[in-house]
Formats: sequence, structure tokens, C-alpha cells
Amino acid sequence: KLAVITFDDGNIEFRDLIPVIEKYKIPVTVFVPIDPVNSGNYWWDYAGIQKQSDLTGLENIEGFKKIPADTFDEKIEILKAHFNIKRTCLELTEVKEISRHPLITIGSHTVTHPILKNCTRNRQQNELQESKRTLESWLESKVHYLAYPNGDYNNDTLEIARAEGYKLAFTTKPGIIDPLNVDRLQIPRYSVNDDGGYYENLAKVTGIWQSVFPVSL
Repeated sequence: KLAVITFDDGNIEFRDLIPVIEKYKIPVTVFVPIDPVNSGNYWWDYAGIQKQSDLTGLENIEGFKKIPADTFDEKIEILKAHFNIKRTCLELTEVKEISRHPLITIGSHTVTHPILKNCTRNRQQNELQESKRTLESWLESKVHYLAYPNGDYNNDTLEIARAEGYKLAFTTKPGIIDPLNVDRLQIPRYSVNDDGGYYENLAKVTGIWQSVFPVSL
């Protein structure tokens, strides 16, 4: 059995994983959004600030995921103007250095990490096109892979991803990959994270989780 191991967002904690990757010789892919590399932070860093609701009227991060992209942008800009926070994303020099590592592949994760299904087609076009072009310029190599931010996408997203030449695109829908039948632009993934706990994550890795909680894709 084989596994594809991916990481979304390229946050600074990824540095701590490199010694583990090297020790066990584990090939991984990291999906990196453009704006956080330039600015230092992700939108949810601001949306998660305790008193941000006084300025936006949105209770929490989940509230931001439900509003139209234009309104979303306006509220995030308001928060950026009011709060100065510590950097949470890898710097460009680090992204470039990581991309040269023989065990690490960099993939696209859009420009601003929006909820794509809340965006117009033109906005989606820009997010998928410019992120690919920018990464290719930074890394001086082709970028073939994409992960949909928050796992959200629609038919426009799929059409644009195909037109932009992405070879594989990853969702957050759980499921086992069937190489013969999988849609290459809707590849399922199981999330293995701290919140799941050791036994839940072990069950996912061994396939026990899938047998108990089957998913039809």
C-alpha cells in the first residue's frame, strides 16, 4: 500500500518537520498560497483574533467562510488595518530553499486562500492562474499540483484548473484513491491532525477508519 503525504498552507511549523522527513526519507508535497508568503500571515490569523467581531460583525472563522468573496475581502482588510500580528507563514527564501529539497515538492494553493466556491469565475481564474505563474517564477520550475483552499470548489474551479494545466488537484473529501477511476482534479484526502488524536489517525493510516466509515465518491 502506498500513501501520498501532503501539507497545506506552508506555515512556519513546517520547518520542524524537515528533520523527520529526512530521517525517514518521506517524500511530501506542500501547497503554498502566495499572499501569506509576501505578507507573513493568513486571513484566518486575523479572523481568529478574539475581538475581531467588534469590527466585522462575524463571530468566528467559520462565519468568514460563508460570505461572498468581495465582502470577505473588505472585512479582512479592516482587520489588517487594525491589528499587527506575528508572522505565521514561511518566508519566500524558505519556500525557495524547501523547493530544492529532494524530498519536498511545492504545489499551488491559490493567491489569497479564498473560499473558491464563494468567488466569481474571474476571481477563481486569477487565483489559480496567478498562483501557478508566481510559484513557477519563484521556484524556476513547473508547478503541476493544486490543493483547493478549505477543500471548497465548484464546476468553474474544475474547468479552470484543467485549462491552466494542473495535472492533479486535491480536495479534503475523505476517501481511498483508486488509481484507475479517480478524477485527477478531485483527489480525496484523509486529514491526519492533532485534533484527531493518535488512535483516530492510526486508524486512518491503516485503513480501519475507512472500513468503519466508508465514503462514496
